[in-house]
Amino acid sequence: MKIIADTKPELKGIVFEGEARLHGVACEMATDGLKIKMVWQPMADHQRQRFIHICDAAGTVLRQGTPDDYSETQLEPQQFWVDEAFIKLEMLEGASFVGIGFYSPQLKSARVLSGPRSMGKHRLNIFNLLQDGAQAAGQTH
Repeated sequence: MKIIADTKPELKGIVFEGEARLHGVACEMATDGLKIKMVWQPMADHQRQRFIHICDAAGTVLRQGTPDDYSETQLEPQQFWVDEAFIKLEMLEGASFVGIGFYSPQLKSARVLSGPRSMGKHRLNIFNLLQDGAQAAGQTH
């Protein structure tokens, strides 16, 4: 699968404690926003909902992706699913990075076991707007 093949090594095979394993993530900056595609494998005890945080340099959440931003496709029953999210350009204003994780009011946030993390190791940082965004802009010119 192209998403997994194109994923940076530090973002492959990331385990979100008790929830899922992220096999791959592809982020693409477009003129109208950020396109995100993720390939997941759920764990048996999967109970939390995925979140997307749009954060400033200090890691403060400026905005969150909403359910309207997502679409989900299950590839094989209980095996893999693909999430696609689109974050509009205005939602990224003032942000430094985008991070993902899992949360429920009862269980709180799942710990992320590896990769570039923030929020006390409960959020995986998947796209740095200053570095990755600048590289994407350079590729489109």
